[in-house]
Amino acid sequence: LSQQLAELNMVSVDYPVIKNQAISCHFPSLNNCLNNQDCSWIFISKPAVLFFNQFLVQAGVARFTPKGKVFAVGKSTAQALESAHPGLSVLAPEQANSEALVTMTALLESASSVLVKGVGGRGLIQRELTDKGVAVIELDLYQRVPQLFSEAELASWYDCKVVLATSVDISKAVLTNVKNMVNVDKKHDFLQKSRWLVLSERIKAFLIQQGVEQTQIFVCDASDNVSIIKLINELA
Repeated sequence: LSQQLAELNMVSVDYPVIKNQAISCHFPSLNNCLNNQDCSWIFISKPAVLFFNQFLVQAGVARFTPKGKVFAVGKSTAQALESAHPGLSVLAPEQANSEALVTMTALLESASSVLVKGVGGRGLIQRELTDKGVAVIELDLYQRVPQLFSEAELASWYDCKVVLATSVDISKAVLTNVKNMVNVDKKHDFLQKSRWLVLSERIKAFLIQQGVEQTQIFVCDASDNVSIIKLINELA
Protein backbone atom coordinates (compact mmCIF):
# COMPACT_ATOMS: atom_id res chain seq x y z
CA LEU A 1 0.00 0.00 0.00
CA SER A 2 2.84 2.39 0.84
CA GLN A 3 4.45 1.76 -2.55
CA GLN A 4 1.17 2.37 -4.38
CA LEU A 5 0.59 5.60 -2.46
CA ALA A 6 4.11 6.78 -3.30
CA GLU A 7 3.45 6.16 -7.00
CA LEU A 8 0.46 8.50 -6.65
CA ASN A 9 2.63 11.15 -4.95
CA MET A 10 1.00 10.56 -1.57
CA VAL A 11 3.23 10.53 1.49
CA SER A 12 2.58 7.93 4.16
CA VAL A 13 4.26 6.97 7.42
CA ASP A 14 4.09 3.40 8.66
CA TYR A 15 4.01 2.52 12.34
CA PRO A 16 3.31 -0.99 13.67
CA VAL A 17 1.26 0.03 16.70
CA ILE A 18 0.55 -3.57 17.73
CA LYS A 19 2.86 -6.47 18.34
CA ASN A 20 1.88 -10.08 18.96
CA GLN A 21 3.27 -11.75 22.05
CA ALA A 22 3.29 -15.50 22.64
CA ILE A 23 1.51 -16.82 25.73
CA SER A 24 1.89 -20.18 27.47
CA CYS A 25 -0.75 -22.70 26.50
CA HIS A 26 -1.86 -26.03 27.99
CA PHE A 27 -3.82 -28.15 25.52
CA PRO A 28 -4.24 -31.72 26.85
CA SER A 29 -6.70 -32.61 24.08
CA LEU A 30 -4.18 -31.99 21.29
CA ASN A 31 -3.66 -35.63 20.25
CA ASN A 32 -7.36 -36.44 20.50
CA CYS A 33 -8.22 -33.49 18.26
CA LEU A 34 -5.49 -34.38 15.76
CA ASN A 35 -6.76 -37.96 15.45
CA ASN A 36 -10.49 -37.12 15.31
CA GLN A 37 -11.80 -36.87 11.73
CA ASP A 38 -14.92 -35.11 13.01
CA CYS A 39 -12.80 -32.33 14.52
CA SER A 40 -11.88 -29.50 12.15
CA TRP A 41 -9.18 -26.85 12.62
CA ILE A 42 -9.72 -23.13 12.01
CA PHE A 43 -6.92 -20.57 11.71
CA ILE A 44 -7.99 -16.93 11.94
CA SER A 45 -4.81 -15.21 10.72
CA LYS A 46 -1.19 -15.58 9.61
CA PRO A 47 0.04 -14.77 13.16
CA ALA A 48 -2.13 -17.67 14.37
CA VAL A 49 -0.25 -19.93 11.95
CA LEU A 50 3.13 -18.61 13.12
CA PHE A 51 2.42 -19.16 16.82
CA PHE A 52 0.79 -22.53 16.14
CA ASN A 53 3.97 -23.72 14.42
CA GLN A 54 5.94 -22.69 17.51
CA PHE A 55 3.38 -24.44 19.71
CA LEU A 56 3.75 -27.70 17.76
CA VAL A 57 7.53 -27.65 18.26
CA GLN A 58 7.10 -27.14 22.00
CA ALA A 59 4.51 -29.93 22.09
CA GLY A 60 6.88 -32.30 20.31
CA VAL A 61 4.66 -32.73 17.25
CA ALA A 62 6.83 -33.26 14.19
CA ARG A 63 4.13 -32.81 11.52
CA PHE A 64 0.68 -31.26 11.49
CA THR A 65 -1.40 -33.99 9.84
CA PRO A 66 -4.88 -33.78 11.39
CA LYS A 67 -7.52 -36.36 10.45
CA GLY A 68 -10.16 -33.60 10.26
CA LYS A 69 -10.43 -30.78 7.73
CA VAL A 70 -8.45 -27.54 8.04
CA PHE A 71 -9.89 -24.08 7.40
CA ALA A 72 -8.47 -20.57 7.19
CA VAL A 73 -10.33 -17.25 7.31
CA GLY A 74 -8.50 -16.02 4.20
CA LYS A 75 -6.40 -17.32 1.34
CA SER A 76 -3.17 -15.72 2.59
CA THR A 77 -3.58 -17.58 5.89
CA ALA A 78 -4.29 -20.79 3.95
CA GLN A 79 -1.11 -20.28 1.91
CA ALA A 80 0.93 -19.74 5.08
CA LEU A 81 -0.37 -23.04 6.45
CA GLU A 82 0.25 -24.99 3.27
CA SER A 83 3.74 -23.53 2.98
CA ALA A 84 4.62 -24.50 6.56
CA HIS A 85 3.07 -27.96 6.26
CA PRO A 86 3.64 -29.46 2.79
CA GLY A 87 0.84 -31.77 1.70
CA LEU A 88 -1.74 -30.06 3.88
CA SER A 89 -4.94 -29.04 2.10
CA VAL A 90 -6.60 -25.93 3.54
CA LEU A 91 -10.10 -24.66 2.74
CA ALA A 92 -10.87 -20.93 2.74
CA PRO A 93 -13.94 -18.86 1.79
CA GLU A 94 -13.92 -16.63 -1.28
CA GLN A 95 -14.35 -13.57 0.94
CA ALA A 96 -11.68 -13.31 3.62
CA ASN A 97 -13.84 -12.78 6.69
CA SER A 98 -15.47 -14.66 9.56
CA GLU A 99 -18.97 -14.12 8.18
CA ALA A 100 -18.12 -16.05 5.02
CA LEU A 101 -16.19 -18.74 6.87
CA VAL A 102 -19.08 -19.80 9.12
CA THR A 103 -21.34 -20.45 6.12
CA MET A 104 -19.00 -23.07 4.60
CA THR A 105 -20.87 -26.37 4.37
CA ALA A 106 -17.75 -28.46 4.96
CA LEU A 107 -17.11 -26.65 8.25
CA LEU A 108 -20.68 -27.07 9.48
CA GLU A 109 -20.40 -30.85 8.93
CA SER A 110 -17.82 -31.03 11.75
CA ALA A 111 -18.85 -32.17 15.21
CA SER A 112 -16.24 -29.91 16.78
CA SER A 113 -13.62 -27.32 15.77
CA VAL A 114 -10.35 -26.13 17.25
CA LEU A 115 -10.16 -22.36 16.77
CA VAL A 116 -6.51 -21.26 16.64
CA LYS A 117 -6.32 -17.59 17.54
CA GLY A 118 -5.09 -14.83 19.80
CA VAL A 119 -6.67 -13.74 23.06
CA GLY A 120 -9.96 -11.86 22.62
CA GLY A 121 -11.43 -11.11 19.23
CA ARG A 122 -14.96 -10.65 17.97
CA GLY A 123 -16.36 -14.01 19.09
CA LEU A 124 -18.47 -14.28 15.93
CA ILE A 125 -17.05 -17.65 14.83
CA GLN A 126 -17.58 -19.15 18.27
CA ARG A 127 -21.18 -17.92 18.50
CA GLU A 128 -22.19 -18.93 14.98
CA LEU A 129 -20.71 -22.42 15.14
CA THR A 130 -22.08 -23.09 18.62
CA ASP A 131 -25.55 -22.00 17.48
CA LYS A 132 -25.27 -24.45 14.56
CA GLY A 133 -24.30 -27.38 16.77
CA VAL A 134 -20.52 -27.36 16.32
CA ALA A 135 -18.57 -27.52 19.59
CA VAL A 136 -15.76 -24.94 19.62
CA ILE A 137 -12.43 -25.43 21.40
CA GLU A 138 -10.51 -22.15 21.63
CA LEU A 139 -6.72 -22.41 21.39
CA ASP A 140 -5.32 -18.99 22.37
CA LEU A 141 -1.61 -18.84 21.53
CA TYR A 142 -0.79 -15.11 21.58
CA GLN A 143 -2.00 -11.73 22.71
CA ARG A 144 -1.91 -8.33 21.03
CA VAL A 145 -0.15 -5.60 22.95
CA PRO A 146 0.23 -1.92 21.99
CA GLN A 147 3.62 -0.70 20.86
CA LEU A 148 4.42 2.72 22.28
CA PHE A 149 6.57 5.30 20.50
CA SER A 150 8.65 8.20 21.76
CA GLU A 151 7.62 11.83 21.38
CA ALA A 152 10.29 12.24 18.68
CA GLU A 153 8.83 9.34 16.71
CA LEU A 154 5.28 10.63 17.14
CA ALA A 155 6.29 14.00 15.68
CA SER A 156 5.89 12.54 12.20
CA TRP A 157 2.20 11.96 12.98
CA TYR A 158 1.41 15.65 13.42
CA ASP A 159 1.21 16.47 9.71
CA CYS A 160 -0.84 13.40 8.78
CA LYS A 161 -4.34 14.19 7.58
CA VAL A 162 -5.67 10.61 7.50
CA VAL A 163 -5.21 7.70 9.91
CA LEU A 164 -5.72 4.23 8.43
CA ALA A 165 -6.90 1.84 11.17
CA THR A 166 -7.58 -1.70 10.01
CA SER A 167 -8.85 -3.15 13.31
CA VAL A 168 -10.24 -2.17 16.70
CA ASP A 169 -6.96 -3.21 18.34
CA ILE A 170 -4.99 -0.94 16.03
CA SER A 171 -7.40 1.95 16.63
CA LYS A 172 -7.02 1.49 20.37
CA ALA A 173 -3.22 1.42 20.10
CA VAL A 174 -3.15 4.58 17.96
CA LEU A 175 -5.26 6.41 20.54
CA THR A 176 -3.01 5.14 23.35
CA ASN A 177 0.02 6.64 21.60
CA VAL A 178 -1.79 9.92 20.92
CA LYS A 179 -2.78 10.24 24.58
CA ASN A 180 0.91 9.94 25.48
CA MET A 181 1.86 12.92 23.31
CA VAL A 182 3.61 15.55 25.42
CA ASN A 183 2.55 18.51 23.25
CA VAL A 184 -1.02 19.16 24.42
CA ASP A 185 -1.89 21.42 21.47
CA LYS A 186 -0.63 18.89 18.94
CA LYS A 187 -2.53 16.13 20.73
CA HIS A 188 -5.75 18.16 20.63
CA ASP A 189 -5.28 18.98 16.94
CA PHE A 190 -4.62 15.36 16.08
CA LEU A 191 -7.74 14.13 17.88
CA GLN A 192 -9.98 16.88 16.52
CA LYS A 193 -8.77 17.26 12.94
CA SER A 194 -7.53 13.84 11.81
CA ARG A 195 -9.82 11.88 9.54
CA TRP A 196 -9.99 8.16 10.23
CA LEU A 197 -10.18 5.66 7.40
CA VAL A 198 -11.43 2.31 8.73
CA LEU A 199 -12.40 -1.04 7.28
CA SER A 200 -15.64 -1.78 9.13
CA GLU A 201 -18.61 -0.29 10.94
CA ARG A 202 -17.37 -2.09 14.06
CA ILE A 203 -14.16 -0.04 14.08
CA LYS A 204 -16.16 3.13 13.46
CA ALA A 205 -18.45 2.36 16.42
CA PHE A 206 -15.42 1.82 18.67
CA LEU A 207 -13.88 5.17 17.68
CA ILE A 208 -17.15 6.99 18.32
CA GLN A 209 -17.22 5.43 21.81
CA GLN A 210 -13.72 6.82 22.35
CA GLY A 211 -14.86 10.34 21.53
CA VAL A 212 -13.83 10.63 17.88
CA GLU A 213 -16.38 12.69 15.94
CA GLN A 214 -18.55 10.56 13.67
CA THR A 215 -18.09 13.06 10.84
CA GLN A 216 -14.31 12.37 10.94
CA ILE A 217 -14.65 8.61 10.38
CA PHE A 218 -14.95 7.06 6.91
CA VAL A 219 -15.60 3.37 6.18
CA CYS A 220 -13.97 1.69 3.15
CA ASP A 221 -16.09 -0.23 0.67
CA ALA A 222 -13.70 -3.18 1.00
CA SER A 223 -10.40 -4.03 2.69
CA ASP A 224 -8.24 -4.16 -0.45
CA ASN A 225 -5.70 -1.51 -1.47
CA VAL A 226 -7.79 -0.33 -4.42
CA SER A 227 -10.70 0.57 -2.12
CA ILE A 228 -8.41 2.20 0.43
CA ILE A 229 -6.71 4.39 -2.19
CA LYS A 230 -10.08 5.25 -3.73
CA LEU A 231 -11.35 6.58 -0.41
CA ILE A 232 -8.11 8.48 0.28
CA ASN A 233 -8.51 10.19 -3.11
CA GLU A 234 -12.10 11.08 -2.28
CA LEU A 235 -11.05 12.58 1.04
CA ALA A 236 -8.32 14.55 -0.70
